[in-house]
Amino acid sequence: MSKNNNISLEELTKGDEACYHVKDVTIDPEMDGKTILCDLFIKTLNMPELTDWKEKETPFISELYLVPRPEFITKEKIQSIIDFGGFDEEFLKEGAKFFQLEVINYGLGIRLAGGMDSYSTEKEAIEAMKNKVNGCSLIGFYLDNAWNKIGTTGWDSLKELVSNVSAITATINRMGNQS
Repeated sequence: MSKNNNISLEELTKGDEACYHVKDVTIDPEMDGKTILCDLFIKTLNMPELTDWKEKETPFISELYLVPRPEFITKEKIQSIIDFGGFDEEFLKEGAKFFQLEVINYGLGIRLAGGMDSYSTEKEAIEAMKNKVNGCSLIGFYLDNAWNKIGTTGWDSLKELVSNVSAITATINRMGNQS
């Protein structure tokens, strides 16, 4: 039996951009002496529906995201995401997972894996990200990876959500402390 059989998903959205909450998995990185509870989400993209995709055989792309639970995100970031999404604070109270999806849509979800490979079916794309979920118990290795050319890591992105420091400032401060 594959480890993936133990990973269950809750479908939040479907269609061209489908998103699934990874149920029963909590990731709890520690930052500045504080444990931050986070959830995982798998997002799949049906590229032929979204773009002028040329590759007919492998049209699905998937990504694995880490998003802190709302109670760990600063009030300022929550307000920015609420303003961006066009909803009110009641939405946040009614559905934390849907708010976390808005964090991803806002561009602050921390992408841990995916986005480069494409798959023949959505199921295959999801299974690839489920394989990555199995490794998330070693979350530090995922968060250590830089995701842009200036060297911003998942830790820097997480810091932006849970403190009032932008990811770029966190990167610059971290790089300055290393020299």
